[in-house]
Amino acid sequence: MKYVVGIDCGGTKTIAQAYSLDGKLLETFETGFGNVTVDYQKGINHITECIHNIYTILGKEKCVALTLGIAGIDSGGMKEKVHSDLSVLHPSIHILNDGQLAHYAILKGADGITVTAGTGSVILGLSQNEWYRVGGWGHLLGDEGSAYSIALQSIKYCLHQYDKGCEADYFAKEVLSFFRVTTVFELSKKIYRLNKGEIASLASHIAKIYDHNLIAQEIITQASQELGKQLLEMIKKIPLEEPIFIGLNGSLIEKNKHILSSLTIFLEENEIHYQLLKKQAPCTIGAYYLYKRNEEN
Repeated sequence: MKYVVGIDCGGTKTIAQAYSLDGKLLETFETGFGNVTVDYQKGINHITECIHNIYTILGKEKCVALTLGIAGIDSGGMKEKVHSDLSVLHPSIHILNDGQLAHYAILKGADGITVTAGTGSVILGLSQNEWYRVGGWGHLLGDEGSAYSIALQSIKYCLHQYDKGCEADYFAKEVLSFFRVTTVFELSKKIYRLNKGEIASLASHIAKIYDHNLIAQEIITQASQELGKQLLEMIKKIPLEEPIFIGLNGSLIEKNKHILSSLTIFLEENEIHYQLLKKQAPCTIGAYYLYKRNEEN
């Protein structure tokens, strides 16, 4: 049986899954991180290990294509290097960023837009085989509407309250407690020692106090509106017919009902005719939908 392989090359693990040409999951193999921007050689070794294990089980000669999704792969000529190094494994290799692989998976190969909001954020669009992008500039230059941005605004609120001479209110105390500190001085010192993922983890706690705290509501609503504004920018620049398919990707927008609710209200206020699509299968199935799309074209 012929098959395609989708490989989700994450920062902590690599997941390779083989799919038949009618979309049936045939085999799965998992190993260490595959994000080559973290450690190129180790990442390549883990990816290669996955591919060889799939070949051992299903046969190399029956593989039609390999499709990899790797975060940050679009910069610095990395894509070309990965393609060159892996070309000995198969003549047909597609290397995408992780958002593009998720786009194919969630929208099942159709044209449309994907809103990715997790630790960071980016809006991707696909129309007539051309990719479009809004945002995704990282936590220093962008990532509006992301978990990191929610965390950052929450932390800044605490610092501004102190600057204004105010006593720490309920919200500020929740932020301090989350990071296990008691003063804003300890908070600022600790934040500079944490990575962006550790800082962004505060967003899930802010969501928990949403229902009974106005500050949490304001910060989360602001984040959803920032995502909405970027989405409107994408809709203006990409040629799509309505209803516009909008896929949801990333832990923040998939799991935070308040973000999603505020975003849908924003879209309706702006009279956007859309259809939301949620993730129903692993991102690796994007390899199957990419293959199917190419075959149909």
